[in-house]
Amino acid sequence: MLPFVISIIFIIQIILVLAVINLTLRQNRILETEKSQERAVRELEETMASFIVEMKEENDKFIQQLTLVKRREPVVNREEEVESRKNDASLNSLPTELISKRQATSAYKNNIENQKPPTLTFEEKVEKLHSEGHSAAAIAKLFNKGTTEIELLLKFRQKEQ
Repeated sequence: MLPFVISIIFIIQIILVLAVINLTLRQNRILETEKSQERAVRELEETMASFIVEMKEENDKFIQQLTLVKRREPVVNREEEVESRKNDASLNSLPTELISKRQATSAYKNNIENQKPPTLTFEEKVEKLHSEGHSAAAIAKLFNKGTTEIELLLKFRQKEQ
């Protein structure tokens, strides 16, 4: 009987040693997974940080360009004022009939230049073509877009209305 009990205890000890080894291997795999996730998080944070820095630099450049454009606008306006003063001075030296004709033509030209034809947005153009009876495929070919994109745009426009 004693040899039977000793053999059972020995078998139980072998099973326990195998269980401990199995649990240790599982724990090591979990730790490796956690480390790889931490590395991925660090890489993602570094990527996001570099992206944010790059965006900030681009924004700063854009702001500088915008301020330069704002500084140049008064110069352009001053040049236009100088030209208009020269035109007024030259008009003063001409007879009154020519002055009124020149003023009328310049006012007419300025009025025409200031009136720009209304520009339609992409969605409005698509809606207009669709209302004229064009198919979504034809509209897509016209704008070099996908038919699905045009169909979705039309569906969204219908839901809005």
